[in-house]
Amino acid sequence: MYQKKEYSKNRKKILLALFKHSMDYTTLKDETKLSDPTLSKHLKDLMDSSIIEFKKDGRRKVYSLKESAFNTPELIYHLMGINAALKLLKGNDFKHSLSEILSFGDAVNSFLEVLSRMVVVKNSKLNGIEIYNEILSKMQADYEKLKNLGDEEYQKAIEESSLIYFALGPPFSYKWKNMIERLEDKKYNAES
Repeated sequence: MYQKKEYSKNRKKILLALFKHSMDYTTLKDETKLSDPTLSKHLKDLMDSSIIEFKKDGRRKVYSLKESAFNTPELIYHLMGINAALKLLKGNDFKHSLSEILSFGDAVNSFLEVLSRMVVVKNSKLNGIEIYNEILSKMQADYEKLKNLGDEEYQKAIEESSLIYFALGPPFSYKWKNMIERLEDKKYNAES
């Protein structure tokens, strides 16, 4: 079991490295941090499976993906994660984007990598307190919107917002729960 898992992990490293760009053996070895015997074995297996190819560049072999590589689970899941992150960043429905990738576990890593790079780029000057306060401010804005909704809209909005804020986990889930309880108490007292 361990060997099969390790084999799959190493194969994925190689395919994702070559997805970035074509590489010679030494560059690929440096990128994947695999030993010579391990890398050689995987390259042979991938070439035998017609997933990668090489071209001679002087004395070097430069490895690249063949079109068939895009049908491997490793690249399919990687691309699904990237595509879901792109959709989300372009304003598509969060729940739909998330449900697309959660059904394929390996897509989650790519999805999260894209989002984390975007957060780092967009928020490179923020510190932890600013990020924390930004989350609280979004929570407060959602809370304020709830105050002005009719009963039917209110229930739907509470369910949707609660799913999001409970998914964030503590301390945000606790804060949201307390905010909603206060709001419910105010609504109940206003009706009495």
